[in-house]
Amino acid sequence: MVQTNIPDFYSIYDLVVSCHLLVNDGQCVLIDTGLTPLARYSLKRRIRSLGLAPSSLKAIFLTHGHLDHTGNIAWIQKWSGAQIYIHREDQMHLEGRHPYHGASRICGWLESIGRAIFHYSAPKILNYFQDGEKLPFGCGLQVMHLPGHTDGHCGFFHIESNLLFSGDLFACYLVSTHAPPFFLNTSAGKLASSFRKVAKSNPRFIVCNHYEFTDPCYMRRKFQQLYERRFAGEKLANTMPINRK
Repeated sequence: MVQTNIPDFYSIYDLVVSCHLLVNDGQCVLIDTGLTPLARYSLKRRIRSLGLAPSSLKAIFLTHGHLDHTGNIAWIQKWSGAQIYIHREDQMHLEGRHPYHGASRICGWLESIGRAIFHYSAPKILNYFQDGEKLPFGCGLQVMHLPGHTDGHCGFFHIESNLLFSGDLFACYLVSTHAPPFFLNTSAGKLASSFRKVAKSNPRFIVCNHYEFTDPCYMRRKFQQLYERRFAGEKLANTMPINRK
């Protein structure tokens, strides 16, 4: 569990992505589902270690519809009965029928291979959220629409603690912090406005989906450095001491 003044959440690790389980008063919500059975095992083990039943997982909130974030969705829905929430713009991604164009055809090709390998099936019941909407089940998350990676890509903002789950707006690795590669973005022209939207909200903590270890303070610092590189001359206000070393 992350030892900061933020809500109880746990990283659910997969081979290529991390998902996040939030716990509040015996109920859980899951942000994204991962791709491989490794995430299923990690989720089951975590739920069990908390002394909870699968039915305690009430909802799955999807940052977007790419396969590495949705690959286990049908299995988890069947296992727990959780409701599924996504931005309407990403429904076709979730159903595997998004019309990729240009360089993003590479993403579509990779996903088609992944769906075949992992026997992907789309969920049958969907709920749609929109920008600014407060999500149910008591975890205090608010939707922040951040298009660019996909048209319906969203982050989830925990207002009380000033924590943003930023999805795939950027990746944070020790060797590199960067925006998604161009061939994975279906609306790359919208990325700049999404970066500026996050900068304007100026969250104290950030957690993305692609990283090596869970540290909301570190990810916030790395986002600031990435933002100031991408938008030379635009400074992001500090909400905590920034270690420049």
